[in-house]
Amino acid sequence: MSLGWTTVVWLAFILSEGDHRLARVEPWVKAQRRTLSRCLGRQVKPRDLTDERLATLLDSLSVADRWGAFEHALNQSVLRVYDLQGRVVRRRPMTRSRCRRVPKSARSPGPAG
Repeated sequence: MSLGWTTVVWLAFILSEGDHRLARVEPWVKAQRRTLSRCLGRQVKPRDLTDERLATLLDSLSVADRWGAFEHALNQSVLRVYDLQGRVVRRRPMTRSRCRRVPKSARSPGPAG
């Protein structure tokens, strides 16, 4: 399984279990193997998510030089900046409220009876 798919499964574990500990992922994958395989459309094996493999994943994600290129590529398709040049609209707040009696002609008739 690629590091990308490994990351997806690990994030699913973190979100569903609220636990980020590496040693807990492999038993969870074993219990959820059929569901994960069907959802991902590929075979998921518990040995693909051992704590050693997840540690390797963390090591590869921790290389700072790779993040600049990744963020640049990601932001090209995700982040959009618009030059909005609009008018300012101001509205005066209501400074006082008014209470009036409702004229008898506008009142609804009471219950019949």
